[in-house]
Amino acid sequence: MIRVYAIKQDGAIERSRYAELLALVSDERRQKIARYRHLPDAQRSLLAGVLLQMVIYRETGLPPHKQILRRTHYGKPYIADVPLCFNLSHSGSWVVCATNSQPVGIDVEHIGPIDVRIAERYFSATEKEWLFAKAEEERLREFYNIWAFKESFIKTIGYGLSIPLQSFNIPMEPNTDGIRKMRYDGTTYYFKQHDTNDTYVLSVCSDSGHFSDFIEYYSIEKLVG
Repeated sequence: MIRVYAIKQDGAIERSRYAELLALVSDERRQKIARYRHLPDAQRSLLAGVLLQMVIYRETGLPPHKQILRRTHYGKPYIADVPLCFNLSHSGSWVVCATNSQPVGIDVEHIGPIDVRIAERYFSATEKEWLFAKAEEERLREFYNIWAFKESFIKTIGYGLSIPLQSFNIPMEPNTDGIRKMRYDGTTYYFKQHDTNDTYVLSVCSDSGHFSDFIEYYSIEKLVG
């Protein structure tokens, strides 16, 4: 079963809480956080680290101090000796994590002002035709929908941007159950879009089509406690 966990944090974390959370993460994560120049970026990275530790512990029973982070040749992270696949994403107020027994990818995007003509560079011919046929007031959100689907797929297969974004077609319409399917290199990949009820889009992808129907939300108090 593909599960999605999330934290939605609007605004800065109170200083003492921030220190509590920082004490929970690994040295590697603390070093990564320290490299950020802007507090919101550091805060999202911190929440991602703590959320991942909690999720791994919940699903495998492995305590945080034994969760040794490794990376594949292409940079996709995994936890040594844990038979669980996971992926993280964060944008704006949202930090999300997807888990599965098979490779999984997740992407959350804040819908902000952007020139959608950037699609000419990154989208396939089919996707561009579909996007620019939309009414102008719908086009911005649909641009981000496609982008999130593409990112979640790239993160699932774990090859990074060695696979050009315009080299595959995201299915434009879901099935009756809300799931989209795409055939790529002999494998069928499945996509689910979760409703965040605000100015964000969230996509999950895997070569397994068994998705949870809901997002499990965490608060900072639950992470610390």
